[in-house]
Amino acid sequence: MAPFAGVSREFVKRNIGFVLKADNSKSINELGLTSAAIDKAVIAMFEQMHRHKHFE
Repeated sequence: MAPFAGVSREFVKRNIGFVLKADNSKSINELGLTSAAIDKAVIAMFEQMHRHKHFE
């Protein structure tokens, strides 16, 4: 599956399976940034990928 997605099996082996821990409180509290709802963000990402012909 990895080569189909455009990445090597070695890349997947080294980069998949780690827990991502991030703290965005500074961007919210100090900078006043907000983020889009996950469903809207995912739809926008796929629409952009389609426009740029990342899938055929």
